[in-house]
Amino acid sequence: MTQVVIVGGGAIGLSVAYHLAKLGMREVVLLEKENALAMGSTGRSVGGIRHQFSTATNIRLSLGSVAKFKRFNEEVGPADFHWVGYLFLIDNEADLADFRRNVALQQSLGVPVSLLTPQEAREHVPQMNVDDIIAATLCPVDGFGDPSAIALGYAGAARKMGVKIETGVEVTGISVTHGRVNGVQTTHGRQDAEWVVDAAGPYSANIARLAGVELPVVPLRRQVFVTEPFAQLPREFPMTIDFGSSFYFRREGPGVLLGMTDKHEPPGFKTHWDAGWRDQVIDQAVRRVPVME
Repeated sequence: MTQVVIVGGGAIGLSVAYHLAKLGMREVVLLEKENALAMGSTGRSVGGIRHQFSTATNIRLSLGSVAKFKRFNEEVGPADFHWVGYLFLIDNEADLADFRRNVALQQSLGVPVSLLTPQEAREHVPQMNVDDIIAATLCPVDGFGDPSAIALGYAGAARKMGVKIETGVEVTGISVTHGRVNGVQTTHGRQDAEWVVDAAGPYSANIARLAGVELPVVPLRRQVFVTEPFAQLPREFPMTIDFGSSFYFRREGPGVLLGMTDKHEPPGFKTHWDAGWRDQVIDQAVRRVPVME
């Protein structure tokens, strides 16, 4: 019997596989329903890495994760990280009060975050319009990485330690006897296991339901767009979030990645992009960074 079956071949599942093997487990199998790894949320992620959260738990998780990422290339394999910082723009007093509390909590846990004036924020992106901004926060040790490279780095290292990784294998059932999991049913047959790890990302509620467990995980489409090469912004600048509108932008190679949360997006597994939503994102981009017009 296999010790552990991991469901999901994204960054989380592959990290779990690597770390279990590193702890000495040799009977670990990872199953991914797509024909390649990192094809779900991992492959579509913006890759943001930040400490600027509002709860101590999230901040501590980030501190541990960033420490891991700083050693990733040496310990696991090559991956691309950009420690350019996260810059949050604040346009109203209510949000500013929340950010003041968050900054105090973050600083108390050792995060080097600062509260900035609008003019200080503009020093990091000189082309930015800050006329309606009343403050900003910056954490210079935030940034972004390449989630696919991280996932594949863990996959390569896990395989070397004996983890069996199978793609094109979908889990269709989870066997439970007397309240305990003892295996999974797949499109390629049954796999006995002492433990099953649900690392299926937006599909994790579906997988949990196979074992009779309800998880409060809801999938939501988030659309991002990337410009052609664009030289009118600095070659490097922080991942910048206009908190009021939820518009954000950062470098993506020689271009600029643009995104914004659609608060009216219904739950679902849609992955196509919407030209109408792209136009709304562009409107916000031009308002915040007029040179992008």
